[in-house]
Amino acid sequence: MKLIFLFISILLLIYVNPAIGQKISSPTLNPDSVTWKSLIYQAKTFFGTATAVVELNAGRQPDLPDQHENHPTAAVEDTSQDTHRFCLSATTTIKPYLAANRFYQTKVWFSPENGTAIRRLRLLKGRKYYLKDYIFALSGVYRYRKKPADSAEETVKPEFWSNTEKTFYSLPGNTSTTTIISEPSLILYYLSAKTLKPDSRPEEICVFNKKQYYMVKLIRKAPIQLQVDYLEQQDCHNKLVKKGEMALSCYRLVSRPVAGKGEGAAEKFSFMGLTGEIKIYFNEETRIPVRISGDIPLIGRVHFNLRQVIKADRG
Repeated sequence: MKLIFLFISILLLIYVNPAIGQKISSPTLNPDSVTWKSLIYQAKTFFGTATAVVELNAGRQPDLPDQHENHPTAAVEDTSQDTHRFCLSATTTIKPYLAANRFYQTKVWFSPENGTAIRRLRLLKGRKYYLKDYIFALSGVYRYRKKPADSAEETVKPEFWSNTEKTFYSLPGNTSTTTIISEPSLILYYLSAKTLKPDSRPEEICVFNKKQYYMVKLIRKAPIQLQVDYLEQQDCHNKLVKKGEMALSCYRLVSRPVAGKGEGAAEKFSFMGLTGEIKIYFNEETRIPVRISGDIPLIGRVHFNLRQVIKADRG
């Protein structure tokens, strides 16, 4: 009788928290499926405007922070082998009509074969100023925060900001140590590098947001027709205007926090400055994200519409 009760208890525990006991396999991505290397988006609402620029390249990582003593394995690998890692840069500029402008920039170095994040830099300028450096390790994520100590330091480069802080966020016990830990903006790369079938189960990715781990489910909806107007560029001499209706798949991002021991309320999940109900409208044939929708504080619901794409050079 006790064994039956124990068995039922375990089943109920897994049902309530499906992350427990869940083995998340490493995704296999194809870098050659990613046809773009630069994306420029624009959005406009009654309360303001916003632009987003996404760039993909093989950039080198910066040096480790001075206060990083316990070098995690993922951070001290030979950084001279840049051909085995990519850098994705996502820059969002928000211009509310009734408030100060805000500038967000995220740079993340990652493995192109599975989307594993290795290093991330997050810079914010506007109402607040800070630079956060994240180093992804097998045991968790190290965060190094720098911000101006006073208003005078706001005018100098971030490397001279003197207010610093170091924090470590361990991998929650209910998440497998083999889980691929990614970064929200890499979802664009993920969708471009892996074909998701309409009738397949939704993909779920573990990402580290600002201070918390999230499981993000990519739910694919049926294709819809949307008006598009953007410039497709292969090189300086090969430009093509894409204008009119286009059939696009819609991916809805459904996020849930993976709570660790002693953590308080969940933070808001964000993606390229967007919160709330986030949707990505994707051209399955060209592997290009054409529209990204979500909420931005101060200017409301926005649709980032693609204005220019620079295609990757395949030689």
